[in-house]
Amino acid sequence: MRPYKVLIDPGHGGKDPGAVAVYPDVLEKDINLAIAKLVKRCARRGDFLFSARLTRFTDRTVSLDDRVAQTEKINPDLFVSLHCNSFAEPDVEGVEVFFKPGCIESRHLAQNLLEHILGAMPDHKSRGAKPANLFVLRNSPVPAALIEYEFLSNPYMAAYLTDIENQSRLAWATAEGIEYHLEGGGII
Repeated sequence: MRPYKVLIDPGHGGKDPGAVAVYPDVLEKDINLAIAKLVKRCARRGDFLFSARLTRFTDRTVSLDDRVAQTEKINPDLFVSLHCNSFAEPDVEGVEVFFKPGCIESRHLAQNLLEHILGAMPDHKSRGAKPANLFVLRNSPVPAALIEYEFLSNPYMAAYLTDIENQSRLAWATAEGIEYHLEGGGII
């Protein structure tokens, strides 16, 4: 049995599509779920210290309250929510990771995730690791981070995110970032 549990939250779902790419016609909820399933598969197949559970396995609506309730019920060591970003200007790009405000371990988790994701995407811009007063972060009873992998509003990044090889690369980097964090990486 693996010593750590991580709750992976594929953001949005069901009636909530999240960001919508103009070209190709892609919904954030689908990208989030695809990468989340791959993170779970990486954790199961790789030599990782953690097992991964998902807040949703299908395209269904899960409220923010339900996501937090699952965290309270499962009592994981970490909560990681997966998202894609969007902006009015189509040339905006970059990866950013938000963390639970006032939680040093959440900050380190976000930094470790960002470092590993950018290691898998060396040509992508870093938008940093930042505190955010987002519902699932501030109400999480455990250290929490929310990844924004790229901007679906950027057609090039939308095409990047729909590619299964890139999704696999992002999932593996996410799993490695979680693992590095659980092994004590970056914690002072």
